[in-house]
Amino acid sequence: MLAHNVNELAVEKLCELAKKYRFRLVHFSTDYVFDGTNNIPYRESDPHAPQSVYGVSKSKGERSILKADIDAWIVRTSWLFSPYGKNFVKTILLLLQNKTEINVVADQTGAPTYAIDLAKSVLEAVAQRSFGKGTSVYHITNEGNTTWHEFAMKIKELINADCKVKPVTTEDYPTLAKRPKYSVLNNEKFKKEFKIKSRSWEWVLADCLKKIKYES
Repeated sequence: MLAHNVNELAVEKLCELAKKYRFRLVHFSTDYVFDGTNNIPYRESDPHAPQSVYGVSKSKGERSILKADIDAWIVRTSWLFSPYGKNFVKTILLLLQNKTEINVVADQTGAPTYAIDLAKSVLEAVAQRSFGKGTSVYHITNEGNTTWHEFAMKIKELINADCKVKPVTTEDYPTLAKRPKYSVLNNEKFKKEFKIKSRSWEWVLADCLKKIKYES
């Protein structure tokens, strides 16, 4: 019910307001709208096939925007992390510092995205594009892809932790929302249209860890 209210009904209301007051709606969506069966990065035009309640609600939210006839951007991203709030990097960092061994899924592949880079890219793109261009869909992620296990191993390397990071399968670590096995998003359209370069996920991970250390 919460996913339906936030990702569908609230989006419909925002579309109504955007039409009434003539503002551009920038809506953040997710790799969960895809089924994860690809073996090449998903493009903006690839068909939806969500596999979870969350993914279905995000897909329906996107469709509401597309049929609303407003000036809007649908920005799909994936594997978000930052120095703030709850996210994979902060969770793994805490575990690495307090455990001798942890299990991390090794058979899911995606493109990590630094929330700070995502925000900067969107703001820069908005400044370039005038109002009234209809609805566009973009994928924005950092460069490269990895597995959750490799992601955790990179964190371990950067903080020089002694904790053992054991690879496990998705079946060994079930979650409430079914995660796509492969959900890398192709971000070439956004980079080409706005001439905005994206940094590698490894580079921004180091930056994120430095900020977490500074903030703590």
